[in-house]
Amino acid sequence: MVLTWNKKNPTPLTCNTYLPDTEYMIHGYRKHIWESKTRFVVGNVEKNPFDHPTVKPQYVMNKAVMSASEKGDLILDPFMGTGSTGVSALRLGRRFIGIEKEPKYFDIACQRIENALSQGVLF
Repeated sequence: MVLTWNKKNPTPLTCNTYLPDTEYMIHGYRKHIWESKTRFVVGNVEKNPFDHPTVKPQYVMNKAVMSASEKGDLILDPFMGTGSTGVSALRLGRRFIGIEKEPKYFDIACQRIENALSQGVLF
């Protein structure tokens, strides 16, 4: 399954000649729990405090996690970055394993995930 995030407010790159207004995510899903037939998430790029080039907003990752799993399932993110997938997974009642090779981003992700764990399941 390909999930597409269409950005309403993308930031121009490459001397303002390239506008990265779409990002694609390939993920698994379970047909019987697919809540929405749309494969698109449309919304704004949100400001974040993390020094990482591709932090995904929680609303984007929530859609991906909910379409691919049920409560109690295990989510694996082999390119964890700052932990957006892990935060969504834990807040939505899933288990999570994340892998990140950059120590700086790994530390950020661990802090974010620890904060999400301390808040408990929200839904």
